[in-house]
Amino acid sequence: MKTTVTMTTKGQLTLPANIRQKMELHQGDVLKVSFNPETQSIQLSKPITIDELSSKLTSYIPSGTKPVTDVNDYYQKHRQASNE
Repeated sequence: MKTTVTMTTKGQLTLPANIRQKMELHQGDVLKVSFNPETQSIQLSKPITIDELSSKLTSYIPSGTKPVTDVNDYYQKHRQASNE
């Protein structure tokens, strides 16, 4: 979807309502701005939330893996195994 917007004297842009709705943006939301100097273009994106990041990272853990609850015990067991 392409559209044209006009920059104010303060360098501000207003995102069209249909784009704000599709991106589920609300007042106060933070956006990440990327600039590509080769194409002289900018890209706006929503930063990943901590919940989204946690979910993504958790998906890499094989099912059935026990969580580490005692870090010292974990390291002691793995140090002993690597020295044998």
